[in-house]
Amino acid sequence: MAYGLLPGSGPSAQTLLNGYRRQTMGQRAGPASAAYLPAALVARYRTRAVTGTQAMPLTAVGRLLAAAGVPVDGLNAVIRQAAARGEQLFTIIGLTAILFVRRAGGRRPRIPLPVPRQHRHGRPDHGPARPVR
Repeated sequence: MAYGLLPGSGPSAQTLLNGYRRQTMGQRAGPASAAYLPAALVARYRTRAVTGTQAMPLTAVGRLLAAAGVPVDGLNAVIRQAAARGEQLFTIIGLTAILFVRRAGGRRPRIPLPVPRQHRHGRPDHGPARPVR
C-alpha cells in the first residue's frame, strides 16, 4: 500500500530489499570486512520481502462492523490512506504558508497585551491583598 499524495506506485518491496542488500554488501567491502560474515555464506541465505500482511484479530468494534457487513480490512485501508494524505496535505500547506510569511518580510500582526491597572501611587495594582468575603 502506497501512502503518497501523488498518484502512482513506487518500487516493489522486493526491489527495495534488493537495493538495500546491494548497498549493504557494498559498504561491507571496506577495510573492516573481516568483522562481517563471509560474502559466500551470506549469499546462500536470500531474504524474500514480505508482501502480504497478516490480519490481526478483530477488536470488539471490528467484530461489530464485520457483523454489520462492513469490510473491516477495506475500511482500515481507506482510513490509513486518508490519514497519510491529510498529513502530507497539511505539511504542504504549512510549508507554503511559511514561504509566504517570509516573502512578506516576516511581518506578523501585533497582538496588544493587556496593560495592568495603575494604583493611585503609580505602582501596578495586582488586586486585593487577601480574598474578599
